Amino acid sequence: MRGRDIKRYGYEFADQYLIVTHNGYIDNDGIEVQHIDIENYPVIKAYLNESWDIISKRTDKGVTPYNLRNCAYMDDFSKQKIVWARLMRISKKDNNEFPRFAIVDENLLVQDSLCFITGEQLDLLLAVLNSDLGVFYFFTNIVSLDEGGLQMRQQFIEQMPIPQNNSVISSEIISLLDSQKNKNDVLFRNTVNQAVYRLYGFSSDEIVFIEEFNKARFESINIR
Repeated sequence: MRGRDIKRYGYEFADQYLIVTHNGYIDNDGIEVQHIDIENYPVIKAYLNESWDIISKRTDKGVTPYNLRNCAYMDDFSKQKIVWARLMRISKKDNNEFPRFAIVDENLLVQDSLCFITGEQLDLLLAVLNSDLGVFYFFTNIVSLDEGGLQMRQQFIEQMPIPQNNSVISSEIISLLDSQKNKNDVLFRNTVNQAVYRLYGFSSDEIVFIEEFNKARFESINIR
C-alpha cells in the first residue's frame, strides 16, 4: 500500500506487490516462523540474482543475502491495521477529505511512507481519528510543513488522549461505521462527530470552540 492508496475510511488496492523474504520471527502466539527459503522460489531467486553484487554486500542481510534482516514486529504487518500517510496534505478543494485514516485488511503490507496501528477496537479508534475532534487535535499538536501539509508521525498520533470506554456510545459508533456505505456523506460525518464528542464528554461550548477553530484553520488554508 502507498500513501496515494489510502482514502478516508477506505483504500484502493493498486495491484502492487512486495517480495518479503523475511528472516524468520516469533509471532504473537510465541510460535517460531522459519525464514523464507529462497530455494523454494526459483523465479524470485533468479530475479534477485540479477542484483547479486548489491544484495551480497548488504550489511543488514539475514541468514542469506536473499533474506531481510531480523524484524521484531514482522507479525504486525500481516494483521488488520489502521493506516495513514506520514505526510498528509489537505486539499484546498475539499476539506472533507481530511484526515485520511483507513482500516487495511490482513496480509496487506505498507510502504515506509505510511504508519500503522494494530490492536483491538480499531473501528472505534478509526472513527475518533477521522472525526472533527481528530482534526482539532492534529491542528493543535502536529507540526505543519506548510499550510497544506501535516507531519502525521506516529509519535504524535500515539499521544492523542483516548477516553475510558463507554460501551453504549462505542457500540453506536461501530454500528454507524458498519451501516453507512458512503462515509464521505456530510450527515454521516456529523453524526459520528456528535457521538465522538459524547464519548469524550465535551460540553456544547467546547464543541463550538473546536468546530470554530477547525473552520478558521481550514479557511486559512483555502485562501492561500
